[in-house]
Amino acid sequence: MSVTAAPYVISENDKRGLVVVITATTLSFVWTCWSIRIWLRYNTREWRPDDYFLAAATVLDTIQSSLIFRVVDEGLGRSQESVTVQDLRQIGKHDLATQLLYVVTLLLSKYAVLSLYLRLSPQKGHAIATWTTIALSSVWAVTAVALIAAPCSSIQFWPEGSKGCSDLLTKWEAIGTFDIVTEVAIFLIAVYLVVGLHMGTRSKMLVVAAFSARLPVIAAAIARLVYLLQTLIAEDRTLASAYYVVSTQWQLGYAIMSCTITGLGPFLRPFSKSTTSYRHSSYAPNSSTHSGDHATAVSYQLSSLKAHKVSVTAYDINQLELTSRRCSIDAALPDSNVSASPAKSLKLRPDITAYGVDTACSGGNTMAGDDEDVASNASGESRRWIITKKTELRVETGRAKD
Repeated sequence: MSVTAAPYVISENDKRGLVVVITATTLSFVWTCWSIRIWLRYNTREWRPDDYFLAAATVLDTIQSSLIFRVVDEGLGRSQESVTVQDLRQIGKHDLATQLLYVVTLLLSKYAVLSLYLRLSPQKGHAIATWTTIALSSVWAVTAVALIAAPCSSIQFWPEGSKGCSDLLTKWEAIGTFDIVTEVAIFLIAVYLVVGLHMGTRSKMLVVAAFSARLPVIAAAIARLVYLLQTLIAEDRTLASAYYVVSTQWQLGYAIMSCTITGLGPFLRPFSKSTTSYRHSSYAPNSSTHSGDHATAVSYQLSSLKAHKVSVTAYDINQLELTSRRCSIDAALPDSNVSASPAKSLKLRPDITAYGVDTACSGGNTMAGDDEDVASNASGESRRWIITKKTELRVETGRAKD
């Protein structure tokens, strides 16, 4: 019975198996997280800009991983003694492409998190901080692409070594340092988002913990720089480059996976609740406040009444001066409350008597009047016009002169 040998092994002189396993593992994690993201968005039927950035990053990471498999097949990860010069040239070309995809994919993952920040908080200060970080990340990406594609790139390094590319390490140190600065800024924005919110400490810690899930990307970036330095100074650069490639794949994969972690509902629910504003109302002295964050005003239920026109007239009987004020309104009053001719129903003695009626017509939005009237106006049940009637009766007694 014959046993088929593994295509790649992990030994002292061959690390290609390690590169293939780690690349395939990170790629599977990335697609698993992306599948979770699709399922979440399918349930809500809502796609956001951060979802599109994450989708683009996932696709580019897949292309970059396929190129890693290609350079491994060409000899990256095994001893340089078994690699031809032609293979080294091919490794240099494909490695240059993977480095460019590395920068663009990492930039899209930053955009995904920063777009989520813009979606969570509309405050001006938060928006300014987020857009500033987006601008810095864009400048970092453009600068990195220019430095990577400049002369003395991977195309010259792999066939010739680091003798003709003495500034290659300086380039990657600048790229890596700027990348770490933007990652720290992304985390500090998350802290800035929750500092001013009126929410419990536990909820704040939960939100910060969700966004701090991206912090291991910084550790992966530092490890990548360390292994890159070892690759540049190593005599057997194809064998030493295995650890540099592995750290690169972990950084890219985890940067994309962290975007899904920060977008999960349980982490963002406390933040969403804290940004919901409640209007506290108290219109009447006897307003009752319930437990929690809501205050409810006293309201009165109005019954449906038959509408008709009413004319109200004020008289000064003894002075024989007639002052007429009419207010024709479409109101809701029972027939028994107001008589059509108030003067006929009044039987006054011949004393100095004054009878005054003030009728005020107001809509539902008017806030003037007694406390109970204000509360009724403010209640959501009032849809008809309201009549406020004040009656003043004054009687003065005196003896007539002969």
